[in-house]
Amino acid sequence: MARSAFLRYCLRIETAPRYSYPSEKPYMTAKSSKEDASKDRSLKQIAEDIISTARKTACLAGVSAENFDSVIDLVIDQALPKMSADLYESLRGEAPGFVESARQFEKGFRQRNLERWKPAFDLLEAQWAVAQEANADFFRDERTDALQNDDVLFEALISLHARALLVAKESICLLQGGFPDGAMSRWRTLHEFNIVAHFLLLKDESTARLYLASAHFQALKHAKQARKYAHRDQSIAISDDVVSALEERCAELKLTLGFDLSEDYAWAHAALNRRRVTLFELEQATDRDFWRPRYRWASQHIHGSHQGSRGLLGMSETEKHVKMLVGPSNGGLVDPIQMIAHSIADVSEALLFSKPDIVRKVAASVLWLFAEDIGPIAMKCEEDFRRLHGYDPDR
Repeated sequence: MARSAFLRYCLRIETAPRYSYPSEKPYMTAKSSKEDASKDRSLKQIAEDIISTARKTACLAGVSAENFDSVIDLVIDQALPKMSADLYESLRGEAPGFVESARQFEKGFRQRNLERWKPAFDLLEAQWAVAQEANADFFRDERTDALQNDDVLFEALISLHARALLVAKESICLLQGGFPDGAMSRWRTLHEFNIVAHFLLLKDESTARLYLASAHFQALKHAKQARKYAHRDQSIAISDDVVSALEERCAELKLTLGFDLSEDYAWAHAALNRRRVTLFELEQATDRDFWRPRYRWASQHIHGSHQGSRGLLGMSETEKHVKMLVGPSNGGLVDPIQMIAHSIADVSEALLFSKPDIVRKVAASVLWLFAEDIGPIAMKCEEDFRRLHGYDPDR
């Protein structure tokens, strides 16, 4: 079981897109001896052996065939601890071998994936590097004055931009690893950062101050929840002193600012003159609600509602008989590539235009040029690969 099931997972023999690596056959060493074959039993085979042994034991004990079913559960329960322990030890001993084989396959896959999408990856990573440099320059040039002048908008935007860069980098790693749907999920977070950044840029200083203060209220909410469930998730409970300190800080902020910021987006209530605010309303306020369909699309992959695997980006080049995807795929990268590039440019614009000068305007313009080029280049990568390997998406 260990070797065949684990390699089947890693090599995607049953679930991988046909065109993920068309020039190669998935490598899987054929068994050359009975000894190798005996080590490669499935859980089903092991269970059948247990039942067979239990049946023989029952017969020797005088249990009739008619009464066997009534005692089989007891026999299996008794055998289960040793069966699990033996299998675990076997897997643990073989792990270095089959894990290394899987790693070698992953390494090869990543190289082939890079070859397919290299022009798009190169531009996306170059755009990220330009955005990162812009962040570093902005921080260096403005940090001292921001501290002296209590510039809360600077603090909010530079933090959001840095977090956006981190998430964008995570998304790029997921794309290069062959996980376009995972990259879309991270784009969802990147989109939220972008919307909040532009909303803060549109509003006055008080909104940015409320936004920064809301972190204390969220920390209190999380601390109370963590303490409530500490005994069940076997974590170290947050002390009463920590919770009390957070409560005192939130009470002080509530008195000073005049708002209870415990709810999600409570910091935007006053700016929108609403008692309840959602991300969609922030999208509308920033004229970016046209992203809502794609945001909902990206959200499908992170929630537990049923979504058939056929709708996954990684399944976009699979044959119809393939039902599920459990590992990387080199298909379906066009949308996340261009959406990530767009969000990198947009969130960078929010930061740079908060204190614009000629250099920052040029940097923002360059980032948009990257974003405009990346989509068509990614589409060409996809089309060239499909043409080379004879893939017809309409077949």
